Amino acid sequence: MHSPTTRAARIGRGLQLMLEGVAGATLFGMMLLTTADVTGRYFFNDAIFPARLVWVREVLVNLLVTAALWVMARRVWALAERAFEWGDVTEFLRIPRGYLIGLIAAMLALSALLTLARAVLYLLEGCRVIRQGGPLSPATKAGGPHD
Repeated sequence: MHSPTTRAARIGRGLQLMLEGVAGATLFGMMLLTTADVTGRYFFNDAIFPARLVWVREVLVNLLVTAALWVMARRVWALAERAFEWGDVTEFLRIPRGYLIGLIAAMLALSALLTLARAVLYLLEGCRVIRQGGPLSPATKAGGPHD
C-alpha cells in the first residue's frame, strides 16, 4: 500500500510532466511559426512572386489583419462593459478597470481603422488610381516597408 506522501508525489510528478509537455509543444509551435515567417518572407519577397501582384497580397493581408483587430476590439470592449457592470477596480488606487480596458479596445479599433486605410491605399495604388510613390513604389529606399 502506498502512503499519501508517495501518492501526492506521483500526482505532482505527473502534473510536472504534463506541464513540461505543454511548454515543449508551445515552444515547438513558436519554432514552426518563426520558420514559416522566414520562409514566407523569402519566397513572397523574392522574384518568384510577380511584382504586379504584390498589391493584391498586401490588400488581402491588410484586410485580414483589419478583421482580426476589429474582432479583438469588440471582444475587449465587451470585457470593458462587464468590468464596469461588476465594479472592478485596481487594487491600490481603486481606479475602475473598465477605463483601462476601454482604452485598449479603443486603440485596437484605431489600429483596425488605420490598417483598413492602408489596405485601401494599396488597392488604389495597385489599380493605378493614385500615382506611384506610395507604399508599393519600387523607388522606396532600403529600410522601407518591404525590407
